[in-house]
Amino acid sequence: KKSFKEACKETFKVTIANVHLLFFPYLLMVILFFIWLYVLQLFLFLPIVVSGHAISPYKWRNIFLLMVSVLFAVFSGWTVLLLLIVSILTNTLIGIWIERGQKRKRIAVLCMGILWNLLCLLFGRYSAGSSDIMLSLGVSFYTLHAISYLVELFRGRLRGQHSFFSCALYLAFFPHLLAGPL
Repeated sequence: KKSFKEACKETFKVTIANVHLLFFPYLLMVILFFIWLYVLQLFLFLPIVVSGHAISPYKWRNIFLLMVSVLFAVFSGWTVLLLLIVSILTNTLIGIWIERGQKRKRIAVLCMGILWNLLCLLFGRYSAGSSDIMLSLGVSFYTLHAISYLVELFRGRLRGQHSFFSCALYLAFFPHLLAGPL
């Protein structure tokens, strides 16, 4: 007769030995979903965007790319789109303040901008839970991109985007989001 402790150890060994059988089908489904998503983007979304960009008038090409990028963000989820719009608005304003401010005020505004972006990142990653992978990856990528934008403005390596559309396209350009989080 086995003791309770021995029975627990044996059950634990069997469970650990068979855990790959439980998670392998789920992992395979996730991998196949991402492969299908990338194939769909490559053979459907990208040709439409390239064709639309080629036939659109020169003055409207950036607006076309911004609309396509927003559409791409909608496919990632409405929460991603909402966070993206809020991030674009706040980073445009913070970028203008950094560019026009005095040294001490610029440092304070930069710190405030970085803190704001990190709060958006925390909200985006943990408000939806860990189940939404696309939300987590998208929010992480464009939030870190926004922080790099503010730091480059502060260092003087980049001119500020005073146009909402230019800043929006810089932060939301969909090939950057396709490249991956880091």
